[in-house]
Amino acid sequence: MVITLNPSIVYNKVVTYIEQTHNSKTIARNEATLKIKYKLKELLQSTNADRAWVIEYHNGTTGLGGLPFTYGVMNAEEVKPGIRPVSSHYKDFLLSDYTSIIEFSKNDGWFGNIDSLEADDPRLYYAFKSNRVNEIAVFYLKTEDKDIGILGLSFCDTPMPYDT
Repeated sequence: MVITLNPSIVYNKVVTYIEQTHNSKTIARNEATLKIKYKLKELLQSTNADRAWVIEYHNGTTGLGGLPFTYGVMNAEEVKPGIRPVSSHYKDFLLSDYTSIIEFSKNDGWFGNIDSLEADDPRLYYAFKSNRVNEIAVFYLKTEDKDIGILGLSFCDTPMPYDT
């Protein structure tokens, strides 16, 4: 007995499955983004920061040795009036280019004046300086078994309150 498959039926089933999976994940992402942006707005108000942002980690590719190249994407950002948004400048950047980010994650975060970064991580220092940032507070985001990313507060025009 020979079974033949109708290609159009198989095609339709595959397309339907992909659309349903993609749509449900897109809906979940959009809902999460709205919640994150709302929390970032709250953080702007409660901390007097000029910019609040989230960088999510992702594995764009894997090297031949099997280790992932870890990338970041700033997928959520809120700014005070007069502060230029910068999230479009931070899409799919290689985290290993910014050694301080790796150090921040080991210590669950960091806060202070960015001038202290110039000697050890000039690339990160100049990235912040180009965005008018004077002080930052970064907090490492993780679950029990996953590194998620970084929550950041940037202080451009206002000094950072150290009781934040």
